[in-house]
Amino acid sequence: MRRRRTNPATKRLAQYGIVGLAIAASVIAGLQIIPPNFLPSTGILQISIQSDPVIVSCHGMNAENVTLTSLVVNISSVRVHRSGALNLSGEWITLNDTPRTLDIFQLNSVTQLSSRSLPEGTINVVRIDVASATANGSVSLIVPPGHVQAEPSAQVIGGMTTSIVVMPHVVCTGNGKFLLTPELTASSTTSND
Repeated sequence: MRRRRTNPATKRLAQYGIVGLAIAASVIAGLQIIPPNFLPSTGILQISIQSDPVIVSCHGMNAENVTLTSLVVNISSVRVHRSGALNLSGEWITLNDTPRTLDIFQLNSVTQLSSRSLPEGTINVVRIDVASATANGSVSLIVPPGHVQAEPSAQVIGGMTTSIVVMPHVVCTGNGKFLLTPELTASSTTSND
């Protein structure tokens, strides 16, 4: 009896097929045992603003005393800087670019500026771009870099809501001039959705 010879090309194809099936099976098995938090998921980030409870007074020349009772801020956008999961990437994200005007001193409660779903990561900077600011209807405030910002180091966690509340501050620069300080006070909390 004569033995049948197998073609070497056919034999190689069969070996490659077996190796391919083994790789596919191990990938599928590996995906089934990956913990659910292995890949970044998303959480909700809310940015809100509240009034500084301190009334600012400025003593100018000739013993003038000006007390601020309103602080109207024209906000052009709200952005955050997020470092990605495991701090492997970083990016600026615009949360809201719809112009909005608020009288900060007249806010009775915390007022939400924006809310958005974001991948997990650390929010290093909250930046509010300010087109202009006035006090008492006629006192123009200086906004040195054109924005105010805070550095909250808040964590966006998958399936959770992270709330950052910022509070602007006004200081007197002398001679009846006021400055909207570039640094905001910020606090953050994280809660279940």
